[in-house]
Amino acid sequence: MRDYINIISNLLTESRGISARRPGEEFVSNTNPNNVIYFDSVVFYPEDGGQYSSYEEMSSDLEKIVNAIPNADVDLIGNFKKSDLAFGVAIFKHPSGRNLAFVKPFSQLNSDPTQNKWDNQTGIPGYRYNSKAAAKTQAGLTPQDILTNQENLSISDIVKQIEIKFGNASPLVRVANDVASAKPFPISIDAPAGISFTAFRDYFCELLHPIALQVGLYTGNAGDAAMRFLGQNTFDKTLVNFGKDKTEGLSDSVLVSGSGNKIKVSSKGSKGADASAKNLLDTVDDLSKTDKKLSKKHQEIISMLRSMIQAGQAGAPLLLGEKFNIIDKTDADIISNLRGTRPGPLAIFIKSLPPTLKELALGRTTKDVKNVNIYFHLVAAVAHKVADHINKETNFSQAASEILNNGALIQVYTKASESGGKWIINDFKAVWPGTIVSGVEFKASKTYYSTDIKGNFTFKILNNGEKSSDEIEQLQTNISPSKTIDTDASLPADAVNRPSRKTRDTPSKSPRQKR
Repeated sequence: MRDYINIISNLLTESRGISARRPGEEFVSNTNPNNVIYFDSVVFYPEDGGQYSSYEEMSSDLEKIVNAIPNADVDLIGNFKKSDLAFGVAIFKHPSGRNLAFVKPFSQLNSDPTQNKWDNQTGIPGYRYNSKAAAKTQAGLTPQDILTNQENLSISDIVKQIEIKFGNASPLVRVANDVASAKPFPISIDAPAGISFTAFRDYFCELLHPIALQVGLYTGNAGDAAMRFLGQNTFDKTLVNFGKDKTEGLSDSVLVSGSGNKIKVSSKGSKGADASAKNLLDTVDDLSKTDKKLSKKHQEIISMLRSMIQAGQAGAPLLLGEKFNIIDKTDADIISNLRGTRPGPLAIFIKSLPPTLKELALGRTTKDVKNVNIYFHLVAAVAHKVADHINKETNFSQAASEILNNGALIQVYTKASESGGKWIINDFKAVWPGTIVSGVEFKASKTYYSTDIKGNFTFKILNNGEKSSDEIEQLQTNISPSKTIDTDASLPADAVNRPSRKTRDTPSKSPRQKR
């Protein structure tokens, strides 16, 4: 019966396609089973479903998005037709260190990304989804999968739960014990069967980082943060939280002292995340206890964040819209009074709107112009204008970056390698003040839609020089239709420096950015 259930489970998992994949899952070469790439992410555009209003608008966004993918080779699956007004981007990690990005044209998208058809077995040229490996590769590798108790953990609490999960003979238990006993680097273990090195490095090591800090098994200046926020130059006698006290979007674990002081630990240094206003203000509040000078320096931005939270998710766009002269008080009142209005044709609504709101309404695309919720549509239009203004015309990005980098947040980098069936951890480098946050982008795209409001503004944390939308707008890219990939060979050593391939099928360039 168990085998039958597993077969059905695998079939269901496979049938959900690329959009159901989890980071670290394997796609194996069609011709060489030893050549494997690892799924990283997939995003569909426009992000709220539907389609772009024009081919040129779609083309413009496509160029910006693919050019923002760091260290990547980009392949277009097939060719774009004029009727293709949407697309998906799936990113995979290659063992060479390069990213492989595949762009798939769509005529229109479902508002639920999981319903956008992108086949696991034939959708990525040259590779197919390795469902058997996936069941093993990702099962139980994150702290949240492994730990049944995630709060107030000692070192022995964490190690014991790893042992319960994987068994005493597992190499994962051995490496946890080695770190807990402060065994000097390099630490080497036999590669566990059925588990990818990428998943070990990027997920399992989240469990090891706070332990390494507690026992002093790291390089870097994280001790300075301990002195600043804990009053001592070590992390000894702290407890670890992976659960509800975890600051989503900013950290992967939290070290808590006996007096209640906290230091966040970020184990992910390669990719930005979305954070809430509360995330930033929590960091401000922590920082204000030890660095009042920096809090005072960015008082204006901090005040804006607090007023935004107080106004709530529906009121924040209107409040900030007035502040930055995108709308006036009369416009804000008109929008507020439209709440509860039944959907109808946009052409009818705009007849009674003042010029500013008329321009905003017409400037934002919507799926069905004959069935528009004018309240949500206008709030979204203002929200996106607000985000654009803050990113381009204020010092928000620099201020928020400085706050995050100087807050009680340590970044820990895993330096590890695999060779001859062995996994070797060479170092945990712990850095504070951080340098990872190179910018913070004010965002409306994840929460403000023409059909709904799904939260307050969020913030995209840009790491390691990742490009912002404004910078991306200045860049150009060329992508090519996918050909049969030589999956038997690793990427050439000079691939990093190769220019992108050109093709006549590349969508035409357009300077306008979709908001």
